[in-house]
Amino acid sequence: MKVEGGTCIQVTSALAHDLKIKWNEIKDSKGKVVDRNIAYLECRLPFQFKKLYSKFMDENGIISIDKINELCNETTAKKLLRLVGCRIPTESKHSIQHLKVVGFLPQNNGSAIMLPAEITKISGSAAKNANGVAVVDTTIKVTNPDSD
Repeated sequence: MKVEGGTCIQVTSALAHDLKIKWNEIKDSKGKVVDRNIAYLECRLPFQFKKLYSKFMDENGIISIDKINELCNETTAKKLLRLVGCRIPTESKHSIQHLKVVGFLPQNNGSAIMLPAEITKISGSAAKNANGVAVVDTTIKVTNPDSD
């Protein structure tokens, strides 16, 4: 089975406080929040994902989220910007998260991915330990390796 994506090295987002976690809130009949779960984590992808997003690059090679939103209808843009990330090593369901792309790191950052700082509490990962994150593009058709 082949799927678009790749392995990234998690880097700290300690100085980038703009990456957030989007929560789904579960409310009771009175509107009080009784539980919540993670809808997605915002992330900045490595430049290596440029082939998936190359038609959204400007003349300087910068991939623009605004251009994706401008050139695609809302449904397509949402699909293009949603991925699944799995912590390496994957230990349990808390090691797998939905991701929303909010930006891209510069080419000189290599295969780094930036996630919200809270990821260390959620999945037990730590940027200082050079944890990996496998990223899978869920919008790309999966192909049978035998058909190549």
